[in-house]
Amino acid sequence: MSTIVIVVFWTLVPSKQAESNGQTEVALSIADRRIRLYVGVGLVLSSVMIILQVTCGISIQDQLSVSARKVAQLVGILLSVAGLIVVGVQLLVGRFLKWEPGRLLIIGLLSLCCAFSLFLASPQMYVIVFLLCGIGIGFTLSGYITAASLAVSEREQPAVAAYTAAVQGVGSFVGPLAGSLLYSLHVSIPYAVCAGPVAVFFVLAAAKATKGALQKAREKTV
Repeated sequence: MSTIVIVVFWTLVPSKQAESNGQTEVALSIADRRIRLYVGVGLVLSSVMIILQVTCGISIQDQLSVSARKVAQLVGILLSVAGLIVVGVQLLVGRFLKWEPGRLLIIGLLSLCCAFSLFLASPQMYVIVFLLCGIGIGFTLSGYITAASLAVSEREQPAVAAYTAAVQGVGSFVGPLAGSLLYSLHVSIPYAVCAGPVAVFFVLAAAKATKGALQKAREKTV
């Protein structure tokens, strides 16, 4: 599966982007140190979102002995509520909060990590899980797109926009495949696998944000 993901990723994601005004092309690698963290966050975010959507209904039915009809209604409502929270968070970030992208990423990834860990430990707390997922997705989505855009020059931003869009497409392919495969192994494995990468990127984002804050503090003292 890893080989398929790599092939699809490099097929869908362009290696460079030409400027719209016809001037010199600006090469920007997907592995560029300025954006690779944010591209990775985008890929993980889109993948875990789909994995949750694909498996949560079956998981609730299997673990809590809920009827298929009730599960379908319940999951539909929960996904809709989570979607509204995502929209609300993004409006809040765009209009009122003037937070750094690193802070948005830290809050978003931490919320997602808590959501998957909670669903793993206590599936009966699924309402709180979806609330946390809505908060996490809203903050993470705003954080990684903004951070990736601010990390490069204006001429490189079209390439970054292409990368952030492409990883969502790759995640839409990876999520259903990984979710069904992992769930067939064990009911809890999909959420453990989701929590792991999210936790790793939370640590990386927190470390990067801390490093940036320390660097700014040094510059002010000079």
